[in-house]
Amino acid sequence: GINAEYMVSSGINAEYMVSSGINAEYMVSSGINAEYMVSSGINAEYMGSTAKMLKHFAIVLLAFVHAEAFRGHLRHMPQPPNKGNAEEQYFDQVLDHFNAIDGRTWQQRFWVNMDNYVEGGPAFIMIGGEAEASPGWLNYGQWSKWAQENGAAMFLLEHRYYGQSKPTEDMSTENMRYLSSRQGLEDLGHFMSAMTSAYDLTGSWITFGGSYPGSMSAWMRLRFPHLVAGSVSSSGPLFAKLDRSSQYCSRHC
Repeated sequence: GINAEYMVSSGINAEYMVSSGINAEYMVSSGINAEYMVSSGINAEYMGSTAKMLKHFAIVLLAFVHAEAFRGHLRHMPQPPNKGNAEEQYFDQVLDHFNAIDGRTWQQRFWVNMDNYVEGGPAFIMIGGEAEASPGWLNYGQWSKWAQENGAAMFLLEHRYYGQSKPTEDMSTENMRYLSSRQGLEDLGHFMSAMTSAYDLTGSWITFGGSYPGSMSAWMRLRFPHLVAGSVSSSGPLFAKLDRSSQYCSRHC
């Protein structure tokens, strides 16, 4: 039912239709009338460009969904084993860094690996996130290879309120006011300054983290530029986002 002569005389480009993926046979079998298309103002070239745009959008959307799902998978990967048998240690940390008259402290868990350290070398710190920290990271991943190549000391600090790093007796609403990224940043700065003195470190500090700890790593460079020479932020969300339902669904839906 498609009149080729009418299509040509009406300005419908058959070659463009083919290159754009418009199937003439399907049009016929589906009862699509070319004359009606023209009389109704339907532009075949516009149809083709729209089809291409939708195809590209679908590809980008599919890639995004897979990336989010893969990211969720990585976040649930098992922790690496503690091959180096790093000793669990505790640091006397300040409870509230923004209240000078509150002198309360608590015990924050950390681990150290000095196996690769060369005097004058840098100090690497892996920032703990919203889960229990694992000392296995002290001998695992790219940062471990860089520590070997650069003679770096390695530290892992567990985030307050996670694992065994418990600033308060319970997690009541009143006590949860001490859980924030701002307090976490100050924890890191205080800890790094203390470790510099305790281990007589003279090299620069480099921070590492992924996802939320990746954000912390980037913010550390901004908050303590005199202390942090560089930061590695892997998949760090740096801007606030109220609705994170898409990330939740990639893991649980």
